[in-house]
Amino acid sequence: MKKNCLAAMGMGAILTAAMTITSFAGQWIEDSAGWWYKNDDGSYPVNYWQWIDGNKDGVAECYYFDSAGYMWKTGTLTPDGYQVNADGAWVENGVIQTKAAVEKEFDLNAYMRHNNDLFLVFGMNQDAYLQHYKTIGKNENRITKMQGWEDTWIGSCTTYFNETIPRAKNVHLATERINGKVLQPGELMSFSDTILSRTTANGYVSAPAIKRYEIGGGICQVSSTLYAAMCRAGMPAVERHPHSEPISYLPKGLDATISEGYLDLKIQNIYDWPLKIHAKAENGALTVSLELLKVE
Repeated sequence: MKKNCLAAMGMGAILTAAMTITSFAGQWIEDSAGWWYKNDDGSYPVNYWQWIDGNKDGVAECYYFDSAGYMWKTGTLTPDGYQVNADGAWVENGVIQTKAAVEKEFDLNAYMRHNNDLFLVFGMNQDAYLQHYKTIGKNENRITKMQGWEDTWIGSCTTYFNETIPRAKNVHLATERINGKVLQPGELMSFSDTILSRTTANGYVSAPAIKRYEIGGGICQVSSTLYAAMCRAGMPAVERHPHSEPISYLPKGLDATISEGYLDLKIQNIYDWPLKIHAKAENGALTVSLELLKVE
């Protein structure tokens, strides 16, 4: 009997978000209803495409599992319109689609860096980007290669906010106070200190935060957008704390909450060159970008 399924997604979400996961080590199991795949942690995929290296040859094929967790009927179209062969593997024009083959066609890091709309859905889920490119992005002619300037502009993220409510004033203030900040190699920066104490004397206003109103409500969108830009650059945080509840403007795992005197986002320049923070908030779009000031 199957237990402990992975979180299910609706069919529409599979098509639009193109979610996949790479299999844990596991095993194929056949029972009276068909084939299913048990991961070593006891979970099994439901309403998912999953990359699986079933024969341990180092090449992963992609399989679709239905709402009961069984591999999709062989030789037929999946609910989102893709063909599988007699063994259940995803095929196009009769050719089995392997993870390695998909990865060769484009630069994963470039695809993640240059498609902010996907970043706001997928976060750092690399398999999701791979599947999106193969099923949707390739036909949309999205950027798939580095553009030549990424050696200095190393990470960026854009999130969105409502300009018509008081919270926007706090977003603008915090953005202005980190904009132009330059960290020398090894230098540490406290986000909380940089944007100043959240008081009316420093220009902040009362606005909604999680479960309450507070002076400076909304600044966490700025700290979170900065942290997301760091993630895209592969830059670790010295200190970072997630929100107690999901936020609307970034995927789980990319947020950074701030509570003065208790919780902070602290970053350190790990590079051999000065690091400059560019931050801009206008027309409801907040963008934070990181630039290395390389000296030739």
